[in-house]
Amino acid sequence: MKTDLEIYLETIVRLRKTQQRPAGYLYSCIEEFVLKHGHLRFATKPLRYHKGPGSECFRNAALLSQEHPSLSYTEGYADSIIPCAHAWCETADGTVVDPTWGGADTETKVMYYGVQFSDSILRATLLSRQCYGILDNPEQHFPLLKSRWKTAAQKRK
Repeated sequence: MKTDLEIYLETIVRLRKTQQRPAGYLYSCIEEFVLKHGHLRFATKPLRYHKGPGSECFRNAALLSQEHPSLSYTEGYADSIIPCAHAWCETADGTVVDPTWGGADTETKVMYYGVQFSDSILRATLLSRQCYGILDNPEQHFPLLKSRWKTAAQKRK
């Protein structure tokens, strides 16, 4: 059975596929890229790291992944009340560490669907854009939507 978050992402993809895809784009939208290359996670554990300012998830996750190299920067969509673009970190075993929505004394119940990005991709994008976030990148004409992508698991093979 599909989660509400997966249904939301699939619905956006279906709607976008009714429109003409721009020349050179391999994916109709960010949601299609995330569904194809991402993974679903659930978070119910309290956060073990410091919590950053609200509404700054891309910054919070980027900084946390830089401070703790054992964590992987992950970007995609999360759903606690309504689905929205979001960034978080993950441990090697896939545990979600959310420095924006989680808290040391709270139990989070959130669905996440996202793509892990290497430290080198995160740094290169931050330096070239001069702002946080990888997927939603209109300044550089959405480069991930135009390129063939290999997930971290595919690259290890």
